[in-house]
Amino acid sequence: MNRSLMLSLLALGFLFVSGCDAEVEVEVEGDEGGECSDGADNDQNGNTDCADDGCVADLACAGDDDDTGDDDDDIGDDDDVADDDDDSAGDDDDDSTPTGTDDDGDGVTVEDGDCDDGDDTIYPGAPEVWGDGIDQNCDGGDGITCTGDYIVDATDTAGDMAALAGCEVITGDLDIYNNAALTNLDGLSSLISVGDDLFIRENAALTNLDGLSSLTSVGDYLFIQENTALTNLDGLSSLTS
Repeated sequence: MNRSLMLSLLALGFLFVSGCDAEVEVEVEGDEGGECSDGADNDQNGNTDCADDGCVADLACAGDDDDTGDDDDDIGDDDDVADDDDDSAGDDDDDSTPTGTDDDGDGVTVEDGDCDDGDDTIYPGAPEVWGDGIDQNCDGGDGITCTGDYIVDATDTAGDMAALAGCEVITGDLDIYNNAALTNLDGLSSLISVGDDLFIRENAALTNLDGLSSLTSVGDYLFIQENTALTNLDGLSSLTS
C-alpha cells in the first residue's frame, strides 16, 4: 500500500470517529431571551411559549393558570365578572369561589350542597323555619320534616292540624278520621310525602282533598273511606306513588 493511500484512509477513519463522538445540540424553548413570548415553536415539539414546559420558570409565564393568556389570578383578568380567581396554582377556576370553600363557616361547602354559603344557618340538614320564605335545609322548599306518626281526630282537630303546619314530609303514618267539622285539608298544603300509611276516613263534612295537591308519594297504603260529603279525588292529582 503506497503512502498516499494509507494517509487518505487514516484521514477518513479520524473523521468517522470524530463524527460519532460529536455532541448534538438540543434546542430548548426558553433558553434564550424572548423565546417564551415570541409565538414560535422554537424547539419544534408542538408547543409554543407558555404552553411549553421549558417556559414554566420564565417571567413571561409566571402565575398564568392555563397557559393560554394572561394571569387569570390578577384582578381584572379573571374569566368571570367577580373579583380575582382566589388562587395562584392549577387551572383557572373560571369563578370567584375555589373548590372546597366554606365562606360562612357552617362546616358545609358549596360542593357538598350548601345552597347559601353566605349564611351559616343555611345548609343541608339545618333546622327549617317554616313559613319564613327561606330554605334553611337546602331541600328546595320552605317546609319541614315531621318525624313519626300523626293523628287528626275529633278530640282537638284545630290543634292536630296546627301541629302539621309546614310539614313537607311525614316519616310515619298520617290518620285523619272521625272529624265531623273538618271540611277541607288546606292545612296540609305543604305536604309532599307520607312515609307509611295515609288514612282519610269517617270525616262526614269533608268535601274535597285540595289541601293535598302537593302530595306526590305515600310509602305504603292509602285508605279513603266513608267520607260521605266527598265528591271527588282531584286533590290527589300530583300523587305518583
